[in-house]
Amino acid sequence: MRTNTNMREAQIREAQIKEALPKDAPAICKLRRKVWLATYPNAEYNITRDLLIKLFEFTASQTIQHYRDLIAGKAQGFTGDDANNNETQQNYAINCQVTEQIGDIGADEADIEKFWLMEQGKGINKQLIAYASANKRGNVLTTIYVDPYQQGKGIGQRLFAQVEEYLNATLSINLRVVSYNHQAIAFYQKRGFGKIGFQDVDIDKGQIFPSDMMSRPPNAIK
Repeated sequence: MRTNTNMREAQIREAQIKEALPKDAPAICKLRRKVWLATYPNAEYNITRDLLIKLFEFTASQTIQHYRDLIAGKAQGFTGDDANNNETQQNYAINCQVTEQIGDIGADEADIEKFWLMEQGKGINKQLIAYASANKRGNVLTTIYVDPYQQGKGIGQRLFAQVEEYLNATLSINLRVVSYNHQAIAFYQKRGFGKIGFQDVDIDKGQIFPSDMMSRPPNAIK
């Protein structure tokens, strides 16, 4: 007889990855908040839970609408002139113009960011446990967020494979990650990413997220 834990793990293994719809934006933002509060408080940089809660409460309705627009393809994201050039891709990653962590797309051309969801349960018990997003024009992996209570079960690996399938395999894949998020950095390093730059991201009146820019060349071993 299977225990509840075994049943939950079986559900995760069987869970399907699906593309997000605009109606999924509230659930995405709820999970995003949960991951931030579990991951990003940091005494060295004076980033407290209270600060993050304040930021989420202040921008809640705007952020949900922003994600609806992103999923619907109405948001803005890329400013490079030549999307199919590796130098352009790297500059794009360093400039962080589509990284969703700061919730500010701010560019001149239509965004083509795509989102994928992984849910657990059925019916009214269905719950979003992870999501990923990527921007094909910038060849940027913008997000892989897994519920803190569901990490270590291969969910991130499955979502990463989905992102790889979507992005251009002939170009470098670029991303940005908070510098003290060592678990995420190790995850990306294991998949061939290396640090190519550094950027401080101002999140609130001089308080910053120190961020590493990472890239994986097209010939990297997967």
